[in-house]
Order: sequence, then structure tokens, then C-alpha cells
Amino acid sequence: MLPAESPKTHFLIDAAVGRGSFGTVVVATGDIYIEAIGLGATGLILAGFMFRAPRTTMKFGAAGLCLWLIHFAALGAWAAGAGALVALWRNVVGIYFSDQALRWAAIPSIALLVGTWMFSPEGAIALLALGGAFLRVVAVFFRERLYLFRGLFLAGEAIMIPYAVAIGSTALMINSSVAIVIMSATLLKLWREDRSSRARAST
Repeated sequence: MLPAESPKTHFLIDAAVGRGSFGTVVVATGDIYIEAIGLGATGLILAGFMFRAPRTTMKFGAAGLCLWLIHFAALGAWAAGAGALVALWRNVVGIYFSDQALRWAAIPSIALLVGTWMFSPEGAIALLALGGAFLRVVAVFFRERLYLFRGLFLAGEAIMIPYAVAIGSTALMINSSVAIVIMSATLLKLWREDRSSRARAST
């Protein structure tokens, strides 16, 4: 069953998209089944990181992204749906092709994001989800530069939090918050390892 919709005012979204006054956006009220689908998607993606093989991780990620597509479609969150579709496409390419193919896969991904921005019924808030997805697409071009690669993903997830507030998705807020914590911890670990390596090299 699709959730009922009610208009609510969110000053967080007004600030995020640069509007000078409060505006009204349509926010889907909570539905336990739709939220459960989103939480299940988060669980699948996290479970994938328990495996060492990158392709196994991507397979779990692809399964989780399929659930995200259902979650976003039920909420009418077309911008986030486009972002999930782009991520699913990236995972499928990563599973069956080389890392170089991921860069070519970015071209149709960017085209889809731009097309969604032009025709999205969500208005200005769509830029949050599309901007987050765009940063994650761009990150593919910097896989060898670990700080920049993870930093772009971190920024992309941070942008998703105000969007999650706008569409009323608790599952997306949890997912993005967990991703931010994990990526921040990874960046901190990388920085400490680099500092230790430089210290050893100087002695």
C-alpha cells in the first residue's frame, strides 16, 4: 500500500536549496513496510562488505539497490530512484567488466541524472539527491586517489540526509548516517597509516 501524502514545511530543505523563505514540500508519511524495505536494502549493502571479494560485495550491493528502487518508487522519490539506478548500473558493470569500464559507464549515468533533473516533479529538492549521485559518479574517476575517492562518496552521502528529511525516509537517513560514519572512520584510518609511514620513513 502506498503511503498517504501530506504537505509539510521543512526549513532544512529551504536552507539546503538556497531559498530565502519557508516553502512547502510534499512529504510521504511513514509506512512500516516501505521503511522495512529501505532498512533491508541497507542491511544487504552492509552485509556485502563482510566478504573480501569485490565482486561479491557488488552483488550484495546490487541486490540492496533493487530494494532501494522499490522504496523510492513507493515514496515518489524519483531523483533518489535515479541515483539508485545509477549505482545499480555501476555495480553491474563492476561485476562483469573491468575497472576501466566503470569510467565509460559514467557517461550514461550522468546523462540519466541530468535528464532526471530536467523532468523531475520534485522541484528544487531533487538537486540534493541528484547532486549526491553525481558526486559518487565522479568519484569513479579518482579510484587511485583514495582520499579524494572516499571524500567524494562521503560528501555525496552527506547531501542525502536533508533529502531524506524531505521525502520522509527514516531508512535513507539511517543508511546515509551509517555510510558517513564508516567512510569517516576509513579516512581517519588511512590518515593515521600515512602519518605512521611518514614517521617511520623519516627515522
